Amino acid sequence: KQWYQRRVRVKIPKYYRCVNVALKRVMGLLVDHSQNLQVHIDNNTDLEHMKHILECLSESPDELLYRYFDREIAAQERKIEEGWANRGTVSFTARLVPQGAGMVLNVRVLRCDSLPKMDTIGSCDAFVKLTIHPKYTKELEKLKSYKTKTVKNLNPEFPEHNFTQTISLDFSSLTRPKAVCLQFAVWDEDFYGPDDFVGEALIPLEEFLHATPSKVFTRPLVVPDLEDGLYCVLKQRAVYNGPIKKFVELRNKMTSTNAPRSPRKSFLNIL
Repeated sequence: KQWYQRRVRVKIPKYYRCVNVALKRVMGLLVDHSQNLQVHIDNNTDLEHMKHILECLSESPDELLYRYFDREIAAQERKIEEGWANRGTVSFTARLVPQGAGMVLNVRVLRCDSLPKMDTIGSCDAFVKLTIHPKYTKELEKLKSYKTKTVKNLNPEFPEHNFTQTISLDFSSLTRPKAVCLQFAVWDEDFYGPDDFVGEALIPLEEFLHATPSKVFTRPLVVPDLEDGLYCVLKQRAVYNGPIKKFVELRNKMTSTNAPRSPRKSFLNIL
């Protein structure tokens, strides 16, 4: 009982501080726009951000994560259409087979092509990590991720890297079925510090329902936008919610740059 009371005393004030900060930001935006009536509010990103804050503070953590990946998949498709996908590609085979009350996902990672130079010698120690999202929700929190071996090449191949996962999920019961997706996150392994993020591809699991075993998917890799209004709301909720905090910590590592790490910086990492 004492432990529960301590949890309540800590979590509730944190929640109300988060709400207080959000409402202050909303009021600040309203004041700014009331002073400038010439702004076209229909396409204004600040007001879009304000709407996210008000809507998402009342949603459950699971609903918020489903909403985030639904928007993130659409954002990645838009980046590809606009030509922002310049981080290479990943090729694989995938098939989702109904089995009893659930489904079995079979994935084989084949290769990556045209990866950016991430090392000082102009190469990339590439590996691929597969995760089914939205991770940290009640339906998917027990599913494990899968990691390939590291291959030093800008066009690495991954022979015999198969990933099988049983998913107990009824897609017809979901309000956002497209948000359930498979993430291919490509990283550059760094032996003297944290691994460098190259890019990711998010593919809805629905696309694998009628795929043949021999069909090869090739998807461009992109870098996620961590300044999005909905992601900012997630960071606010992470203050008092454990699962969202884990997700935000993982997502924050997914920033990348084309500039390779300098030898001096790598040497300092050893020390």
